[in-house]
Amino acid sequence: MLGTIISNEETPSTKEFCFVLGPERVVSIGQLIKVRLSHSAQSENNKAGEIVAIVKRITRQNRYYEFAESISQYSKEAKSFETSFPARDWEYTTIFCTILGNYVEGNLTRCGFPPSPGDAVFDVEPEVTKKVLGITDNGLLLGHLLASDLQCTVDISRLLQKHLAVLGMSGSGKSHLVNVIIEELLKRDPNTGRLAVIVLDPHGDYAGFSHPASPFRESTIVVKGDAIQISAAHLSASLLSELVPSLTAAARREYSKLFAKVKEACANEGKPITLDELITASYESTKTNLSDVLDEVSQLKLFGAFDSPGVNIVKPGKLVVFDLSNLNNRAKQVVAWFFGRKLFNQRRQGNTPPFVLVVEEAHLFAREKAKSENSISKPVIESIAREGRKFGACLCLVSQRPVQLSTTALSQCNSFIVMRVTNPYDLQHIGESCEGIDKNSLDAITTLRPGEGIVIGEATNFPTFVKIRPKSTLGASSVKLEDLAKEFESKTVELKPSDVDAFL
Repeated sequence: MLGTIISNEETPSTKEFCFVLGPERVVSIGQLIKVRLSHSAQSENNKAGEIVAIVKRITRQNRYYEFAESISQYSKEAKSFETSFPARDWEYTTIFCTILGNYVEGNLTRCGFPPSPGDAVFDVEPEVTKKVLGITDNGLLLGHLLASDLQCTVDISRLLQKHLAVLGMSGSGKSHLVNVIIEELLKRDPNTGRLAVIVLDPHGDYAGFSHPASPFRESTIVVKGDAIQISAAHLSASLLSELVPSLTAAARREYSKLFAKVKEACANEGKPITLDELITASYESTKTNLSDVLDEVSQLKLFGAFDSPGVNIVKPGKLVVFDLSNLNNRAKQVVAWFFGRKLFNQRRQGNTPPFVLVVEEAHLFAREKAKSENSISKPVIESIAREGRKFGACLCLVSQRPVQLSTTALSQCNSFIVMRVTNPYDLQHIGESCEGIDKNSLDAITTLRPGEGIVIGEATNFPTFVKIRPKSTLGASSVKLEDLAKEFESKTVELKPSDVDAFL
């Protein structure tokens, strides 16, 4: 027994109630508790059962400390308030709970009758907690519930099939969580169904999966940004228009003729199309600025004779990391645009396995408010978000600035794992985007510690607070600012006056 239900003007009701915590009892935010239905409530529901609720808020009161002037006066007279009055004996803790439903014969139904004042409140058994929250035994192990040691294992389809968004401020543990999810996906047995995992990694945070000491080294392929190559044969007029949104209609028609001419010439000579050949041919065109457009494309240093890597490296139970840390922002978007488009098209044709595409720093690839030339990859990500669930093409969007992330893409995510967020604009955006989150859960997000999160939406039946488990792979270690300064100074050679004069 945890405590006793009390009454006030609004509770108990069919939606919420309060109870006073018993002596030497402890509860936590997010913990499930139950109330055994009284005989009158059972007759009203026609079945014996229990009301299951979740702890939303905890307060502590003491009537002796309600008046500031009394405490102030005793402090001035150097008297001990607690020795003069039995203050500690009048302290009590009030727990505010939201009713989830009436648990009857293993099923949770709508609560049709409130509990009674004076009813006893009890802790919930682990099996009931799992049933109510929708925790499974054969899913992805994220960690344990924040309010207990019960493992939090979520169903893979409920978490990923309708897309997942991982949101949180810098340092909240987003990348750590995504590492854990990837580890769980790579550990799955073929008999349970395995997904291919592709990560667009703009900062090189996931290279640890290929480390010699990593247990997932054999299952991981890391593709460096400077090793990525896109065949110029794909650079048709329609794709060039996507790559360069400022391309005029006249230039597009001119380029379509130019591309067909170069393609035919290369086919006759038995050689692949190259960007240099297209640029050379564009010099003959004087009506448009095609040569300038193609020169701009060549500056990306991504287009060559063949695609590298091919989509054949995407396999069930395997991880492909595109390490884009050595590319500029525009080149990163082009890689996301091309390979995202190609993967989705191949998946729709059944040529690649079902996959989850992890987009780190998703607000950089699909920004809500950006010029068309700075949002090359946004249409592809939004297209997968809208249609991918029908084909087994899943998205995992990871962002520290959800307010800057495409509303179209974010609104298509049916599951959210939210880590610590303090920015009021981001909190408001999360509240508007997540249908399953209430005000109390939204307020609790600001109090989360690194490595703690709340699972919302399709993945669980109700908002669930989780402590993320330790990961098995090495990640990008954070370096202290003073260490960076020391390293720089140790490598710096004192300049001579002549060197300074030469530099100036």
